[in-house]
Parts: sequence; structure tokens; C-alpha cells
Amino acid sequence: EDQAHAGLSRLQLWTDAVQAGRVWILFDVSDRAKAEGWLQRAVADTHGRRAGVTASDAHFLRTA
Repeated sequence: EDQAHAGLSRLQLWTDAVQAGRVWILFDVSDRAKAEGWLQRAVADTHGRRAGVTASDAHFLRTA
């Protein structure tokens, strides 16, 4: 499922300055339930594949 259909808009992508291959992605989320479903499917689809994804974490934040 496409990120946009899951209520996700990618705002920023960073690469780690120390650990090559580590990335951080900031998304705006319009529908948390759909976003959580997409994230769970994305983890299942990429772990163990040639994409090189070996671990992932998701955190939902609010502006302080």
C-alpha cells in the first residue's frame, strides 16, 4: 500500500552521520490507525530481504 493511502506524508529523510546505512524518516500522519497498519506491513515486507532492513522503530510524537 502506498504511503499516501496510509495517511503518511514524508516530510524529511536524514542519513546518520556515523553509521552508514542508517536512516531517519519524518512523516506527517493524518490517520494513525492506517499509518500503524502500513508500518506493520512494511516491517513484515522488508525484514530479511535484500533491501537491507534489519530493524525499525516507529514513534508517534506531538509538538510540545
